[in-house]
Amino acid sequence: MAPAGTLEIDGRRVDCGQAPTVLDPDYGDFGGAYARFLILNPQRFGGLATPVKLWIYSHECAHQAVGADEVKADCIAVLRGRREGWLTESGLEQICEFMRPTRQDRQHFGGAQRCELMQKCFRQDNKPLRR
Repeated sequence: MAPAGTLEIDGRRVDCGQAPTVLDPDYGDFGGAYARFLILNPQRFGGLATPVKLWIYSHECAHQAVGADEVKADCIAVLRGRREGWLTESGLEQICEFMRPTRQDRQHFGGAQRCELMQKCFRQDNKPLRR
């Protein structure tokens, strides 16, 4: 377990308020959000581009604030990336490449639609975001 504020992803320290992160190589997905903690599968992170890893973490962190709303969690993660400087248009394209093959399920739109919504969110305000 990584206590709140101590986790690093590719050399960048990430935090989700007071929520610690459980690192579980047997977890069945890339990440998940639970009441007051996050879970990441470091085995699945292996070959991913840094913006994709940071987006996954930020998406799961966003669930701490917005609950089960996947669209809001995607947008908050994208806006966080812009604000913190780790997400550029090319990084968003890496996230979209990662997401496009995913199919719609009960909680998520299909990858192509999620990508379109994230691109719209990314472009919603061309002004620099405040820290």
